[in-house]
Amino acid sequence: MFVQVAWWTLDPWTRLLYSAKSQPPVAIEAIGFLESGKIQKLHGEPTARALSHRLQRINATLSKNLTREYAEVQKALKWSLPEAPAIGGAQFVPVVSQPINFEAKIFNLDVIGIGTFFHDQLYKGDVVRSLLEVLPTGKVRYFVEIERPDQIGDKRLSRADRTIDGDVHNALNEVAMEVAHNYHGDSSIFAGLSQPGFRELVRAFEEFQDFIVDAAGASRQDKPYVPERLKKVIANLESGSFAAARSSYLYSLRASLYKLDGNLTKAIDLLEKARELSPLDPFVVANLDKWRSEVKATSPQVASARAPDAASLEAVYKDIRSQPGLAPIKFPEFVQLALGKSKQKLVVAVLSTGYSPGAEPLGEAAEVLPTVSMVPGETGLDRNGHGTWIVNLLAALIPYKQVQVLPIKVLGDAGSGADSTILAGLNEAVDRRAGVILLPLGRRDSSGDKIYQTVIDRVVESGILIVAAAGNDSRRPDMIGKVQFPAALKGTIAVGSTDRNGGFALFTPDPTGVDVHVTGVDIITVDATGQKKTLNGSSFSSTIAAAVLSTISSARPGLSLDQVRVALKVSSALIVADGPPVLDVAKLWAELVDKSPTTPAAPKQQ
Repeated sequence: MFVQVAWWTLDPWTRLLYSAKSQPPVAIEAIGFLESGKIQKLHGEPTARALSHRLQRINATLSKNLTREYAEVQKALKWSLPEAPAIGGAQFVPVVSQPINFEAKIFNLDVIGIGTFFHDQLYKGDVVRSLLEVLPTGKVRYFVEIERPDQIGDKRLSRADRTIDGDVHNALNEVAMEVAHNYHGDSSIFAGLSQPGFRELVRAFEEFQDFIVDAAGASRQDKPYVPERLKKVIANLESGSFAAARSSYLYSLRASLYKLDGNLTKAIDLLEKARELSPLDPFVVANLDKWRSEVKATSPQVASARAPDAASLEAVYKDIRSQPGLAPIKFPEFVQLALGKSKQKLVVAVLSTGYSPGAEPLGEAAEVLPTVSMVPGETGLDRNGHGTWIVNLLAALIPYKQVQVLPIKVLGDAGSGADSTILAGLNEAVDRRAGVILLPLGRRDSSGDKIYQTVIDRVVESGILIVAAAGNDSRRPDMIGKVQFPAALKGTIAVGSTDRNGGFALFTPDPTGVDVHVTGVDIITVDATGQKKTLNGSSFSSTIAAAVLSTISSARPGLSLDQVRVALKVSSALIVADGPPVLDVAKLWAELVDKSPTTPAAPKQQ
């Protein structure tokens, strides 16, 4: 008896030590099940198994699976698909019985569940506990608790308590969605989706994978896929609340489906959005230019496109200068104050993907100079689009012909660039005697920040203002990112984004480290063919800020970075209660141009 009890007691410890060497599974405990106010013991373990099975299926839906079917469909339809990002490999295992289940006496000591106690206390894995209650009203109430130990061993608890229409099966599915969202909701693929949006997306993915399986089966039998199924998949991916999420993978996936459906224009539009978020994404790099070439080859109107006529271009720039997003920052009033006040020529350097001429601003606007390329093997022409959108918007919003915009190509045609080319671009701007440098670019990591800081210090010492995009990494309200580099470095003016109402833009980072907030949603600009583009991002917020500061610097030469920073702060105020202080550019003009040069006092640089 002693040997038997010793084994019963040591067995869970053996399991515990074994699981500590690898990633422990997520334990799904037997589910409490109440009906008519009584606990239904027989349902607890089968329900835990059903929940575990549902979670594993959600994992499979969101992970890299169906590899064979994907390959078959892509080969049969001559179609390319983006590769799904890897999802965390949490394994969900039902704990359907206690590891110790006995009663015994040793030396008059009751030994009842001692092993279980220590197993529960020392188990390093996550645990999911839940309770289902069938209510007399016909509804089902569920409670779920997720216990996740952190790196130092403290237990973090997440709980949900909801009542839904439907049966136990529906409630169990909702519990699975709660748990899956807890584990996967912070992945880049979901872009900070809320739990309801996550649920809708999982169901849309399941429909998509059913389509892949059916299309693969049809290809094996030399039968065509069903176009109506494809249209249903597209509709599901477009109609959910998740459709507005800024996720590179979701944009690319929808683009590939539209391409298969024959809507190449829509496909290119979505792939351009994916590129804004992930310029180096392999699917974007491999397909965007190729799809654009297909459009040119099949559309005589596009293939023979010429520069727009002056009348249509003038109408486009009128829309740009009067766009609704400029009203909250008092830009129309700013222009009236600034007209005719330029005192000095000024060069504004824009470090981006170059510039393609053809639709330069007309009238009272800055002059666009020829592009200087720092990218080895590439001309200054912008085959990406980003640089042209930025330069045309910047030049249009500067009401002085004495100001010149100098495009410096530091990012290649794919939208990315080496540190060496960006640093060379900064030095080139100094050598060209720029007064303002615009950096509508950035990255999350701070590698090389010491080298960047050295160069930026040189730029600031030369009396040049550096305006930088703060970044687009947030997915508010669920996830708020940090200011990206180089905007996070000392010596830059970091520009965050607001929506058109003055609230935080969904993508703008934590305001800590942001110097000023300007509209960055639904910003109108123009491409090289004269076509209007409506875009979002801190690149465009920083462009508007750079236009304002360039105008002011031309009217009031010699401003220091400290003076500008103080004026930006006192010229910003809340528009909505839960938003950031938003820049009033008319007030900024009054602070920096109309007032005495000795006002305001300059603080020490932070």
